[in-house]
Formats: sequence, structure tokens, C-alpha cells
Amino acid sequence: MMAWWSKPLSLGLLIYIWTSGIVILGASFGHQFVTPPRAASAPNFYEKFSAYDGGWYKWIAVSGYHYDPGQQSSTAFFPLFPLLGAVLMRLTGLGPTWALLLVSHVCLAAAFVLAAVYLHGRRPPPDRTALSFTLLALGVMPATFFFRMTYSESTFLLLILLFLLGIQRNWPLPTIALIAGLASACRPVGVGLLLPLLLYIWRRSPDRRAFLLRAALFAPLACWGLLAYAAFLYLQFGDPLVFAKTQVHWGRTAPSLTTKMLALLSYQPIWEIFLWQPPANWSVFAWEQVNPVYFAISVVLIFVGAWQGRLNAYEIALAAMLLLIPYLTRAYEMNMASSARFTAVVFPVYLIIGEYLARLPPAVSAVTLGLSTFFLGAFSALFASGYPIF
Repeated sequence: MMAWWSKPLSLGLLIYIWTSGIVILGASFGHQFVTPPRAASAPNFYEKFSAYDGGWYKWIAVSGYHYDPGQQSSTAFFPLFPLLGAVLMRLTGLGPTWALLLVSHVCLAAAFVLAAVYLHGRRPPPDRTALSFTLLALGVMPATFFFRMTYSESTFLLLILLFLLGIQRNWPLPTIALIAGLASACRPVGVGLLLPLLLYIWRRSPDRRAFLLRAALFAPLACWGLLAYAAFLYLQFGDPLVFAKTQVHWGRTAPSLTTKMLALLSYQPIWEIFLWQPPANWSVFAWEQVNPVYFAISVVLIFVGAWQGRLNAYEIALAAMLLLIPYLTRAYEMNMASSARFTAVVFPVYLIIGEYLARLPPAVSAVTLGLSTFFLGAFSALFASGYPIF
């Protein structure tokens, strides 16, 4: 019989509360004691949680979308998260920052619980140590501090876990396709859920013809959020692709497609950042250097997990798409900016980390989690004080 604290609901909420407390304490420390790189633009502590992209989501929740082909526009940010915030604002009277923070934290708390449920249902099931370490890794890996900000990552993570749980429990195809479609309304990389969905359809189809018919029916349904957003943009601005076109104002533009592809094939976006600065200027606190390292480690973990049979086919397909899509589409242009944040939602990474932590000597695992917790708090402090953590 499981102790109360090891049940999915109790364990998930306990780890959510503890790890979120670290982020809040770190942000409070940064707000009070870390000298900002420029004049503080948000004097209120709670506004520190909506820096950078969080400000765009606040804009959308309050004012809706705008598009200017000559500059960065809010159409780059997908609608589910700010829409939830806007609805909550109207229902409760909360301001945009509090409403979006509430959405983020409710989704994150639910994600921890779903993660615990999903882990209990894996085959073979992990032991309690591996399960706890997996949830702890999900809570204290440094880039997961974004889950507690006015960002869409925690909402997207919740949908990923709901999608995986649906596959694990053999939910009907329309239900799983609808969840995938909702994820595509949250972040553009949500279309990556299409590959594991097609694999699920293939395994549930008696023959090739049935697979093709079901794929033709459910693949568009799995993208309904993206399609609905594109339809809205067409009606509002006369162009369904302005969410992609405005991206040219974030980062550099490749001289040619060939140049970009050669750079991606040679992993240039990952290593070139270290050539710009001499080794004396490298720092574990420099987020522009953390981004490629975080991404590369995650790729290696997924590769090793797949090779050793620690991940099932759906987890591998999901992780591959969530890592490949941002790398192929934006890694060159953005010099790997935001890669750590994009990678933070790749849940199968935490499955591998949890298993390895469970196999290490307890002292080594404790030190590893302790270091990760320190950096979680440190980056939360730097983010809250206005440093470029994105």
C-alpha cells in the first residue's frame, strides 16, 4: 500500500510546491539584491515574472493581436495561453500578470500530477526512487523556471503529458487528436505531436488501408489549433502566415537555404557561440552559452535512452519532433536563443535523467540535484533582475 506522499496527486503537488518555492525565492532575491543591467522597468515584484516574451503574452491578453510587417509583432505568439489568461481576467477581475501567472501555475501543478500518473502507468513501471527523481528533475532543471513565469511552456507541458497519458491508456483516436490539436494552438511546435499520433494510428489499424483512412481523417484534426489560428490571422490581417513572417525580426536571416542547411548539418548554431568569446569570458551564468549546451545534452540523453530501450516508440517520436522542429526552423536565425526553454518541455528527457539519478550513489544524486536547484534559483534571480535570460 502506497504512503500518502507517494500517491500521484500528493507527490506531484508536493514537488510542484517545493520547486516553485525555489523559483519564487530566487526571483525575490534577484529583485531585492541583484543589481539590474539597466534601469528597472517593472518596480513591482510580481511584474518581474512577465519579462521578455511574457510581456507579449500580457499584450495579447489585454489588447489582442497586431501585425506590422516592418517590426516584431504579437502574431508570433500562439493564442491558447493568452486566451486562457484573458478569460480568467474577465471572470475574476485579475490583472494580466496575475491571470497569466495563475494559468501557468495551475497548468504546472496539474502537469506534475499527470507526470506522476503517467510514470505509474509505464511498462515496466519505475521504482519509487526513479519516479521521485524524475519528478524532481522536472522541477529543478534550470530552464524549468520558465514554467513559473507568464510563458506558455507549462500549458504546453500539460498538453504533452495529457497526450502521452491518452496513448498509454488507449483513449479513442478523436480524443487524442483533439489534444494534439489543442497543443498546436499553444505553440507552433505542437504540430510535432502529429508523428507519435500517426504511430498510434498505425498500431491501432488492422491494415494499411485502414491506417491511410484514419490518418487522412485525424491528421488535420491534430492540427486544428494551428489551422484555426491561421484562419483567424487571414480574417484579421489578410494573410494566414503572418505568425511565421514576423519571425524575420527575431534574429538573423540566412544568406541562402543552402548556407542554413550546411550550418545546421555541421551543428554550427551549437558551437559557434563559443567562438565569439574567448574562453576567459565563458560562464555557467551566461544564458546564451547555456542554451546550446542544454539542447545538446538533451539530444544526447534522448539518443542514449532510445538506444538502450529506456524510452518507448511514442516517447522517442515525441522527443525527436520537439527537438528537431525548433532546431531546423529557428536555431540558425536565433543563434540557439531560447533553445533551453524550448527543450525544457521535452518530457522524455526527464525520464532518462530520473533513471540515471536513481542508479547513481545517493550522495552523487543529491549533489547533482543540489547543483541543479542552485542554478534554478540563480537563473530565476537573474531573470527577475532584468538580465537577458531567454
